[in-house]
Amino acid sequence: MNRKAILVPYNPSYADAVIRLMDDTIHRICSADYSADEIREWSPTGREKSIIDKLGSTYSIIALIDEVLAGFGNAVGTEIDCLYVSAEHQREGIGSILLESLENHAFRYGDTIHVYASLTAEGFFLSHGYHPVRQNIVERNGVRIPNWYMEKSKGCSRS
Repeated sequence: MNRKAILVPYNPSYADAVIRLMDDTIHRICSADYSADEIREWSPTGREKSIIDKLGSTYSIIALIDEVLAGFGNAVGTEIDCLYVSAEHQREGIGSILLESLENHAFRYGDTIHVYASLTAEGFFLSHGYHPVRQNIVERNGVRIPNWYMEKSKGCSRS
């Protein structure tokens, strides 16, 4: 039985749970599209403080099911900076409700918003009206991690 997720503003009391969810999602969900080296460098290990600091200083929300973290995301200006859903709650609509809230915030800053979407998340963003502009590479410790720079214009609906 799927229980309804509620969205609340990010609270630092969820910092450890956010890092665990991010790490677990990258390892379990994204491993089909990325190599072990790419997963290792993408993982939050060693970057926990900067991730938590960013969540504490930007528009950041979390999705809770029965007070347990099921997903989170944040937006910085017109950028959807990150969006993660627990491996246990994929395809339950949690990503969609998080994205809707993040988009509502981001569109306050401009008529076009963007995201650097993982290869794994590309289809999700396509289904929500984003279009790929160019492939992008993030390099960490000499490991090149591909993703997509995608945009969405105000008024564009889901496809």
